[in-house]
Amino acid sequence: MTAQPTVIARFLTLAAEITGDHTITVDVTTDDGWATAECTACSARSQTRDLHVRALPWAEKHSAACRAIPVTR
Repeated sequence: MTAQPTVIARFLTLAAEITGDHTITVDVTTDDGWATAECTACSARSQTRDLHVRALPWAEKHSAACRAIPVTR
């Protein structure tokens, strides 16, 4: 059985701030040495082994600009 990735950071997107829907986020997870930042709204993602220099800054920058609203909402 494989362990689930651990969410270590969650950033609200611009759309979340505008709509008040705080489930629209960019989540940063770690799993087996990889850091992945993934937007729950537009599905953009960044995967790297460098958490602090690449994954977290990418997540913060993307969340500040993303206006996408998931279709399933």
